[in-house]
Amino acid sequence: ALPILLPIAGEFADMKITEARPKIVEKLEQKGLLVKTDTAYTNTVKRCYKCNNMIEPQIKDQWFITMKPLAEKALYNAYISYQKKGDIQKTDEMAKLFVVKFPKSGYAGKIMLGLAQESEKKNDLETAQKQYQDFYKKFPEDKEARKALYNAAVYAEVLEYNKLSLQLYDTYLKEAKPTAQETRAIEISKAKLYRKEKDLEKSAAIYFKLAKESKSTTEKLDILGEQIGRAHV
Repeated sequence: ALPILLPIAGEFADMKITEARPKIVEKLEQKGLLVKTDTAYTNTVKRCYKCNNMIEPQIKDQWFITMKPLAEKALYNAYISYQKKGDIQKTDEMAKLFVVKFPKSGYAGKIMLGLAQESEKKNDLETAQKQYQDFYKKFPEDKEARKALYNAAVYAEVLEYNKLSLQLYDTYLKEAKPTAQETRAIEISKAKLYRKEKDLEKSAAIYFKLAKESKSTTEKLDILGEQIGRAHV
């Protein structure tokens, strides 16, 4: 069947194109809009490869799909699917790809944290340390950010990244609002780290501060004894 003109064609709507053409020319002549007719002009007419009918270009509404949100959801679903199946390799691949492709996604934080936890299970502390630290930097307001920062500091200490660990512990003390017990444990870790870095003055200052804040004589003596003993190692 020949193409039928759409409603946008006005009075020529619903007419076959071959019927409408001469009428359109006539209308243009009536309005004085037709400059000339070139009967010698040749034109390439496109035809359908299936039915061989002429293809008549017409103005139609067009629609487009924004693929990014769909791709984001699809990739996240793939990650979840592989995770449920227990396919560790594919889960890891999907997670890393997602974080690269959609770093600002609402799912990115959950996936980054999952990657860090998987690295922990594999006892890959070097990777876990970096992933926890990256998670904290990118999602400092997340409810898991406080724990991630602490884990990053602890693993840095275990891996003997002393300066990095000190920096992360200081950030934790400043940002995480730890309990008195947590603060004390961190300060002891810092004192040990300073000693490893040969900064005995800062190490001693922390020990004496902790001893001063201790409520019992026994506790004070334990702290001072550790400092004196370590100083002679």
